Amino acid sequence: MATKINVSAKYLVKTYKGYVPKSGFVIVEQDTNLNWRTMKELRSHAQRFKPKSFHITDIIPIPDKELAPIVWGAVPVKYKKNTLKYEGRQGTFKIEFSDNTIMLVTWYITGFGRNQTIESLIATESLVLYNFKKLMYKKRQYSAKPKAGFFKAFTGQFGLGYEKVDHPSLIETIHPAVVELNKDMDFFFNNVSIFTRYGMPGIRKSMLVGPPGTGKTSMCIKVAREYSKEYCVAVCTELEAAYMHLLKCAKYSVPTVVILEDAEAALSNTHSSVLNFLDGADTPANKKGAYVIMTTNHPERVEPRVLKRPGRIDRLYQVGPLEGHYALECAQLYFGKDLKYNKRNNIKLTAVVSGMTGAQIKELANSARAYCASNQLSMSIATINEVSTKLTKDLSEAYKFAEDNSLMIEGNKQKMGFEPPFHKNYDDNGDRLPF
Repeated sequence: MATKINVSAKYLVKTYKGYVPKSGFVIVEQDTNLNWRTMKELRSHAQRFKPKSFHITDIIPIPDKELAPIVWGAVPVKYKKNTLKYEGRQGTFKIEFSDNTIMLVTWYITGFGRNQTIESLIATESLVLYNFKKLMYKKRQYSAKPKAGFFKAFTGQFGLGYEKVDHPSLIETIHPAVVELNKDMDFFFNNVSIFTRYGMPGIRKSMLVGPPGTGKTSMCIKVAREYSKEYCVAVCTELEAAYMHLLKCAKYSVPTVVILEDAEAALSNTHSSVLNFLDGADTPANKKGAYVIMTTNHPERVEPRVLKRPGRIDRLYQVGPLEGHYALECAQLYFGKDLKYNKRNNIKLTAVVSGMTGAQIKELANSARAYCASNQLSMSIATINEVSTKLTKDLSEAYKFAEDNSLMIEGNKQKMGFEPPFHKNYDDNGDRLPF
């Protein structure tokens, strides 16, 4: 591979000197981060805004018969008027700049199968390369500014990174806590000036607390869908990523919503830096407002200095099983048109699903469909009740088996999966009742 790169470099230098006969020392540099899409964006930006500073004016493919066989996977590239069509994203191009200088770039494929990567070779003079790198630096700085949308934020080798979430779940979330959360968020963003008075940082922190399956993550996705049209919404699984994102949004005065999943992992053994981030000297000050939503299945693991200290968590939301008409609405959502809804059926269905979580109702609907299909039955309240009883019995036997095999230690009430109605077979202290 090194031999092929050396041969390609020689042809690039030869081709460059053909375009610029009076050129001085030509630098050939291998760049794994330069991609054709970035070059196209720089060219389109220059054509649109016509800057007076150094910029790309054109990108022209080079039909070099000598160079093409050396480049791995080189393919023809269509060039028509002001439109570039990249086929396979490989090939050799002449980049023309506003000061009448040029740079040659070859993109090629290395590796095979899933290990394939696209790399590039650059050939130009030192001053041109310096100006180009300054241009790329400005582009990265511009891209660094958080924008409205739904992203996953993470920390990597090169700092904070973002991955756009293109297809969030569209399933409606039904829970009384959603209404309260939306009211609090609307009030906060409509009255940010209240939260930035007297040098306050303009950040509000809430926590969704409840057992698995109650819809905490679904609530967060619902919030992200609604607010990502105007605000930068970032989902984080680590506190460091959340902190770096808040710092960046504060730097550019961008309003943001941060979702920190499974917060007990970051807040169980806190030290001074975490406490200062939540409510201290290290709290990022954002004049446009920042709303942080944390979720946890185990509030008992969160350190009391965080959970009970006013200001570190501004508001707690209990996200428990659904009751009454909320349970009925959730059941109607998942059972859909498979069931006839009238006043009598609604009363019976409410009695079956009250006390269940959204995840349990969803599983009940799927299991009822499978049971009806395998037994050639039509969906009815009686069938749903029968399937619910079978699920409860199966789960009870699973817990019994786990206890007999010492997989569930007495005193450690961490439940596996979801509990029978699945939670009704346990008393208020978490102890299992006789079945």
